[in-house]
Amino acid sequence: MVKEVSIDGGTNWSDANAAPGPYLLNVTNPQFRYTVRNTGNVSLDVTLTDSDFALPPACDPGVLAADDGGAGGPDEFTCTITAAWAAGQHTNTAIAQATYGGLPYIDSDDANYFGAAPALDLLKEVFDGSNWYDANAAPGPTIGSAVSPQFRFTVFNTGNVPLDVTLIDSDFALPPACDPGVLAANDGGAGGPDEFTCTITAAWAAGQHTNTASASGTFTDDDSNQQNVQDPDAANYFGLGPGLTIDKDTSTPQVSINGTVTYTIEIVNTGNVDLTNFQVSDTLPVFGGTSTVSVSAPGFTLNGTYTGVAPNTDILAGTDTLSVGATATITITVNLNGATTGTYDNTAIVTTTETGSVDDDGAVAGDPGTPGVGADPEDDEDVVVGNLFDPPLGSKVLNAELLPELEWRMVWINDSNTAAIDVQITDAIPAGTTFVPGSLTCVPTGGSSSAAVVTAPLNPAFPNCAYDSTNNRIQWQGNIDPDPGAIDETTAANEIVITFRVTVLAGVNQVNNRGSSLTDRNGDTSFADETTSASVSVSNLVIWRRGGGAGASGDPGTLPATGYPPGVVSTLPAQPEESRYQDLGDVWLEIPALGVKLPVVGVPQAKD
Repeated sequence: MVKEVSIDGGTNWSDANAAPGPYLLNVTNPQFRYTVRNTGNVSLDVTLTDSDFALPPACDPGVLAADDGGAGGPDEFTCTITAAWAAGQHTNTAIAQATYGGLPYIDSDDANYFGAAPALDLLKEVFDGSNWYDANAAPGPTIGSAVSPQFRFTVFNTGNVPLDVTLIDSDFALPPACDPGVLAANDGGAGGPDEFTCTITAAWAAGQHTNTASASGTFTDDDSNQQNVQDPDAANYFGLGPGLTIDKDTSTPQVSINGTVTYTIEIVNTGNVDLTNFQVSDTLPVFGGTSTVSVSAPGFTLNGTYTGVAPNTDILAGTDTLSVGATATITITVNLNGATTGTYDNTAIVTTTETGSVDDDGAVAGDPGTPGVGADPEDDEDVVVGNLFDPPLGSKVLNAELLPELEWRMVWINDSNTAAIDVQITDAIPAGTTFVPGSLTCVPTGGSSSAAVVTAPLNPAFPNCAYDSTNNRIQWQGNIDPDPGAIDETTAANEIVITFRVTVLAGVNQVNNRGSSLTDRNGDTSFADETTSASVSVSNLVIWRRGGGAGASGDPGTLPATGYPPGVVSTLPAQPEESRYQDLGDVWLEIPALGVKLPVVGVPQAKD
């Protein structure tokens, strides 16, 4: 009796008496061939059975003739069956038997094959500094920036054949120490040569991190069939990256001593985690005088005892959460009353459980040398109280065509400020002249305006834009809107123009005139405290001479026909490129005694 096994569909056969026999992947079913030979000298009625299989009728040898000494013939019998593939070691025995003369004659033969079933199991874990987590699904454990995450890779050969295993990771280039090599077939126990473990340390990064490792191996059976097996496993962690920006500004960088200061604090959660126990504190400057404070913080709980004065400097209750990406806007309004003039600066501080304390001047609170997270180092919150404004620019000209009357025209421009200013303007009637009743006009342009009444030191006994006969002068009071950088009436939009006439008395040969202004520099709506020269501005001096036209000391009035008036430096207006003033090259003014040599400039000659 010979029993053989074939793993290639019957092309090749193996007696395979001993285990394990040929290795066969689950790609085809094994076949078994049974050959029975009557090696005796009498015919026998033979029965064929198998330890594992119920043989079909076609595998009944029946009566075999006596051995004829040759191959084949009626003394031999062969049949073949196909069995279902199964994993693991398979040993089965065929038995041929017959009875002759009342005695049994038996022969048996084993056949072996090994059903190869390769398999792998990979476990990838992440360490948060305290515990290991399988963390297949996001977000996984949260890990702060102080901890470098570790990953542990454990490969189990769960199959029944050895495997040469390769381990890779989606995010990391694994070191040689993480090469599993050949893992033995699964032994059913913990540890041993069928398992492999390695650990790596990675750099921490903020946000969600998912990376996947994969273990793979290939098995080739004895018929050259191959099967690749692999197992991926993901590990997740969330890099806890709190962050915020804080910006504090004021929309009122210049205010009067009785003005209103408005601060705006904007905090943005720029991190990837909600900020809890959100608190903003701000110790307000000591402005002097008395003041009232109000606060708004839409969406957040206010601290009802906040005054801006220690110890009541916490604006919020400190119980709210600033969500990821959210913005908190806090507005502080301080109404001043008799504040002390000066420049005031202060700092807002944000505190959360996750970020600690951060201030808007670029330093962590209590540690001025350490930049804060997203802090704003600019002094955008500086406030100047009082002495806000520069006086206006005054320009005066004379029209002498109405002799014996002279017409004076003044233009006042708020050229040095970005805010409107309150101004009083006076112009004394020159000696040797009398005011012409009804000749006075005061014309504010643009956003400028005249006051309803005048206040001291003007004469309240007379209306605004009037001739004050008590003091023999013109008076006007009002508000002049800003024209920063304007140099004359053509470049200004908010000037105040004042015009009046005087009659020159007989025998008077020269008349001098200039106007002056008084500015409420500290913005307290009172002119009584403007006692310094810094609050005063005067126009140019305009001079009329009988028979000699007009002259000036300061800015020119009516220009002489021969050119610019003496003793005056005149600013030449800007010219277009084609009419630009040029050095004429061969024309100059030279005064050897004074060591003076200056070029004479002119404009190019053109047809017009």
